[in-house]
Amino acid sequence: MVRRINYLVLSMTLVLLVAGACGPPKSPEEKVAEMRAKYDAMLNGFVVEQAPVEEPMAAEMSEEMATEAAEPAMTDEGEAMAEAEPVPLLQDVILDILVSTTSRETLSGLTVDITQVDGNQDVKQTWRVYLDTSAVHRGPGTQITHRLEGVDYQEGDGFNVEVRHPVPPEERGDYQELQATDAAS
Repeated sequence: MVRRINYLVLSMTLVLLVAGACGPPKSPEEKVAEMRAKYDAMLNGFVVEQAPVEEPMAAEMSEEMATEAAEPAMTDEGEAMAEAEPVPLLQDVILDILVSTTSRETLSGLTVDITQVDGNQDVKQTWRVYLDTSAVHRGPGTQITHRLEGVDYQEGDGFNVEVRHPVPPEERGDYQELQATDAAS
């Protein structure tokens, strides 16, 4: 009888310990936040692509006006003046990002914060970009390429990429993987 009571007490204690260790079930938002915390993003490098902006007026100019515009202006001494007007450029930045995770469970997509800094490390611009991470699995990481269009890039600028954790509740709507959990809860 004493053995039976000891066995019963031991069994109940074990059940209580296991139940206490598990805790209450996690919400979908908590699960996604925990998985996000196990991701890392690192910038391997970037390339700037530049193309001149095509002005619609140039196509409408007559041949005569185009010829006159191509001739250099003359000074009083008869020397040609070099009018070096800067050509407006469209600039896209192609980022090479290494995304890794230590989680066994993975997210199909992940929002990363990208920051552009100038030569003094002052922030010029920021983006929140949702990357397809369906091919990212536990291990050393997967290279993902992302294009930022229309960037005001100057020589000496740099870029940083991070997986922000934790995300403040008021900003969760800016993170696509957390938006789905907000709608589900």
